[in-house]
Amino acid sequence: MQGFSRRFDSMADADLPDMLEEHNLSQADMMSENCILVDSDDHAIGSASKMECHIGDGKRHRAFSVLLFDSNDRLLLQRRSLDKITFPGIWANSCCSHPLDIDGENGD
Repeated sequence: MQGFSRRFDSMADADLPDMLEEHNLSQADMMSENCILVDSDDHAIGSASKMECHIGDGKRHRAFSVLLFDSNDRLLLQRRSLDKITFPGIWANSCCSHPLDIDGENGD
């Protein structure tokens, strides 16, 4: 998260919409989706947009990672696209995402 945080720490909130316009519309739309905020025991305590969850120090939220190993126990890593809004160009886990705060689907 450090690379992404550095990119936004110095930006005013008013600059965020301009930054999103530089990216694919579907990526910008996904940043408004609500993630599930949690406490240190993973109890749901609210929701916030993906953008709010990842700006600055971020907000604790549910996420998941997929780790793929081959038959030789080697971990598949992926380099995130340079066009991604979050963590562009970073080597990361095989796959990750967020369960969204959608009524009846968040497990709480």
